[in-house]
Amino acid sequence: MPSPELAAILQHAMSPCPHFEGICADHCTWRPEAGHIPRGFVGGNGSSENVRLVLVNAEPGNPADGEQYVGDSTAWVADHANYFESLLETDSLRRSGRPAPFHRNLRKILDLCWPNETLTEQLEKTWITDAVLCSAKFSGGPIDKVVENVCVTNYLARQIAVLPNAFIVTLGGKAARRLRRQNLCIDFLAQHPSARPNTSPEASWQRAAASFRTWLELAESDAQLERI
Repeated sequence: MPSPELAAILQHAMSPCPHFEGICADHCTWRPEAGHIPRGFVGGNGSSENVRLVLVNAEPGNPADGEQYVGDSTAWVADHANYFESLLETDSLRRSGRPAPFHRNLRKILDLCWPNETLTEQLEKTWITDAVLCSAKFSGGPIDKVVENVCVTNYLARQIAVLPNAFIVTLGGKAARRLRRQNLCIDFLAQHPSARPNTSPEASWQRAAASFRTWLELAESDAQLERI
């Protein structure tokens, strides 16, 4: 379960988010019974002060086969985070019966950043989220800038603000552009977990992990966490 501060921010998106009836009305889909809610987050399990790493993707892909959210929406933040964590554990995501590499590669990134630690331990110190919390009209497609800006301002910026001790890694250029437009700090830009293998994404994940580990070691040696 995300920390209370993170959960409170995301709960506003489950009410549902007021922008579904405003800026996002013609762009984003609210269909909980089909898996379409603001989502794409996991980790931060415990205290926000203990989160050292933030991984930011662009936006969630289409819901997985059978993904749905029913009942009391006040439970959906925890429900989705638990579901996302289960996909990291089992690499069981299927869309129209087809597997996807996203969670498997995201797990590789976690293992590079936090070697020799369990997923449970990694997620106590890592927050994974999306710059935009709703899917594009088609997976990986464009999203209107006004939607990007309102989501980053109302959700992502507030998430980052409650994680002052974290190193920020954007996964993919799309996510990085969204943060830069809102003047949010980026400590490292790496390739997306679904990047094509012929673009050598794992090399960028290794560089991101090395940069993070260097930052963490230097910050902790000074008995404080600060960007260097």
